[in-house]
Amino acid sequence: MSDASRKAVDSTPKPLTTMSGHKDAIWNMAYLPGGERVVTCSNDGTVRIWNVEDGEQEGTLMEHDDWLNGLTVTRDGKRILSGGGDKKMKVWDVETHELIEEWEDHTGGIRCIAMSPGDQLVASGGDDGKIVIREMKKGGQIKHTIQAGSQVWSVSFSPNGEKVAAAVYDVAGDVIRVYDVETGKLALGPIKGHKHDVNCVLWSLDGCRLFSASDDRSIRCWNSETGEPIGQPWTGHTYWVFSLSLSPDGTKLASASYDDTVRFWDAQSGEPIEQPLQHERQLYAVTFSPSGEFMACGGDDRKVSIWRVPWWDDSQNQAHDSFLDLPAVPAPKGLTHNQAQVDLDFLDPQLPCRPTTSCSQPLVHPDPTPIVTRVQLFWRGLVAPRSASSPPPPAIELQSIETRRFWKSAVRTPVTEVAAGRMTDVSREEQTKEEKERRKTADTRSFFRDGSRSLVECRPLRFNIQRRSSQFANRSIYFLKHSCAWTYFQFCAI
Repeated sequence: MSDASRKAVDSTPKPLTTMSGHKDAIWNMAYLPGGERVVTCSNDGTVRIWNVEDGEQEGTLMEHDDWLNGLTVTRDGKRILSGGGDKKMKVWDVETHELIEEWEDHTGGIRCIAMSPGDQLVASGGDDGKIVIREMKKGGQIKHTIQAGSQVWSVSFSPNGEKVAAAVYDVAGDVIRVYDVETGKLALGPIKGHKHDVNCVLWSLDGCRLFSASDDRSIRCWNSETGEPIGQPWTGHTYWVFSLSLSPDGTKLASASYDDTVRFWDAQSGEPIEQPLQHERQLYAVTFSPSGEFMACGGDDRKVSIWRVPWWDDSQNQAHDSFLDLPAVPAPKGLTHNQAQVDLDFLDPQLPCRPTTSCSQPLVHPDPTPIVTRVQLFWRGLVAPRSASSPPPPAIELQSIETRRFWKSAVRTPVTEVAAGRMTDVSREEQTKEEKERRKTADTRSFFRDGSRSLVECRPLRFNIQRRSSQFANRSIYFLKHSCAWTYFQFCAI
C-alpha cells in the first residue's frame, strides 16, 4: 500500500466505541437521559441497556417472544416501552429491568412506538394498519384506535403533543397522514410525494415541518400545516433510508441507510454536512445523544457504534449550560397552568428545547398587595396581632430613595405608634407637650419606659392590644439587640 493510500485510510473517521451482544440485527435505539446509557432492541427479541462509558451491557435482558422493531423511553428515563412480532407492547423498569405492564390490542406485529412530549400518551403502529393511542397515567387505557391504512411504519408526536404523524402504506400508496390527538380524526393528508415505502417520519422542533425517509433513497421536508413539499428531495444515499434523528438544537438531521452510511444534513436547507460515516454493514437505526455531541447507530452488524459528530468542538460543551439558550416551544396541550409549572422540568438537561406554557393566564404573584405593604403587615403582625374580625391596618404611602435600597414614609411616625398598630401623620417636631404626655399615659406604653434611648437597655414590655368586653390579651416583646430593633425600624418605613 502506498503512503498516500495509507494516509487516506488513517484519516477515515472511526467510532469511539462499539458494543456487541445482540444475536441479530438492531432495529431501533434510544438514549436515556444523561447520555450515559443507550437502549436497543433487536430481531433477536431482546431489549438491552448499554453503558457507553465502559462499553458494557447492563443487567439482564428484557425479552419478547419474537422480533422487535418498536422502542421508546419516557422523558424521565424510568420506563422503556417495546413492541414487535408477538403483537405485545411491554413496559419495563429501567433500573430493575422488570416487566411492569403488558398490553395486547394490535392484531399484527408492532413496527413503531412513540411517546408524547409530556409522557402522558404513547402511540403505536404496526402490520394491522392501526394507530393505538394510550394514556400512560391510566394504566395504558386506550384513548383512540385509528385505522390508518394497511401498515404503519412510523409514528411521531408533534412538539406540543396535539398531533401525531404516521408513515402509512395503503391503497393510496406510501403516504403520510397527520391526526388530531384529542379527537382521533384526520387533520392533514394523505401527503404524497415519495415513490416507495416511507420508513420514518419526524417533526421539526418548532412543529412547522415534517421530515420523512423512504425506500426511494431520499429524504423530504413538508409543511406541516399544508402538506406541501418544501424544496427538492434530499439525495445522497444510494439505497433505502430507514431512520432519521434530529439534533437537540434542531439544526441538523442524521439519516441511517441500507447503503452502510450515516449522513448529516442541514435541517433548514437540506444541504449535506461533513462526510458520511461509513459502516461495515447495513444500518437501520440512528439517534443523537441528549447533548448533541455523540451519535449512536446500529444495524445488520449487530453492534452499537458510538461516534462523535464531525462538527463538534470542545467549546460547545458549555454552549447550553442555561436552558434560556435554547429555543422555546409550546407546552403540551391539556396541561393546566399549575401542571405546566410542576410537570415540566425546565432544568432537565434532556430537553431539546426550552418549554413555555401556552396558558394565557399571566404569571403574577397570587397576592396583589404591594410588596412594601405586605412587609409592613408582616412586622406589625409580630408586634400586635389582631383577631380575624379586626379591620386591616391602613397602608402607608412610601417614597423610593434613588440612592438607597430602602423606602421612607412621607411623614415621620413615632416608633411607639408603629408598634401599637396606630399610625398618625404628625411629625415629632409638631408634637406638643400635651400630646407627649398623652402618649405616656396611653394603654400602649412607650418602648423605653425609663426614658432611655439605648436599644440594648430596652426591657420587656406589655401591650394592651385588644379590648373585648372585659377581656385583655397581652403580649411580651423583647428587643435584645440594636440590629434587631434597627431592622424593625427600617421595615416599618420610619
